[in-house]
Amino acid sequence: RCPLHCAHCYNNQPMGGARGASDELTYGEHCRILDEIARAGCLWLLYTGGEVFARDDFLDIYTYAKRKGLLITLFTNGTLLTPQIADHLREWPPFSVEITLYGRTPQTHERVTGVAGSFAQCMRGIRLLMERRLPLALKTVALTVNKHEMPEMKRFVEEDLGLRFRFDAAVNCRLDGSQNPLAVRLSPREVVALDLADPKRMAEWKRFGERLKGQTPSPEQDALLFSCAAGLNSFGIDPWGRMSVCILRQTETYD
Repeated sequence: RCPLHCAHCYNNQPMGGARGASDELTYGEHCRILDEIARAGCLWLLYTGGEVFARDDFLDIYTYAKRKGLLITLFTNGTLLTPQIADHLREWPPFSVEITLYGRTPQTHERVTGVAGSFAQCMRGIRLLMERRLPLALKTVALTVNKHEMPEMKRFVEEDLGLRFRFDAAVNCRLDGSQNPLAVRLSPREVVALDLADPKRMAEWKRFGERLKGQTPSPEQDALLFSCAAGLNSFGIDPWGRMSVCILRQTETYD
């Protein structure tokens, strides 16, 4: 669940939706799963959403996972962060926290989120974590409605805040089958233009190309548009306890 209504979101589960908190995994069920994955040798754990802090007991779940020795990354929109939550994270530091910033101005940010005041709430969350020197990075989703502010977002995050910044242009259909998010997806040409405008990003693409130079794919590999590592070294679990190789793949899930 999430308090925002982002135009590009593939999940889009409202805070008070039909499948609300009463249907989600209980605290005890979360702990059982954490016990199982720790015994199986899991080391890296990502909590994402929706919004992880939508659950009133999330800090209890998080602390239990920390006690299991897992290296935890938190993805959040920052709007529900409070001084009390930030203090708890300082006491039990995550491996990293990533907050999504959707624009440099309130107008653009809230055009994406669909919620008035969400820009100020996001910035407040960023400041709370920065004041406690937690391992924080910012990111964005590059969309038709915020691409004009990408350079200023990058400058603000890296130069003014001194944090790491990255963007991703991948936008998917919603899990319920809706294609509405595609209305704000950039064209391939627009994505390439953003890459070309970012020297660091272009340097990474060049290094990637150098690694591939001279490699000859097998006929089986050559027939594939892309390859995916989902299910090989990672898996996803949704809020209702269904496991799948990827949070975007819902056709095969296991209770």
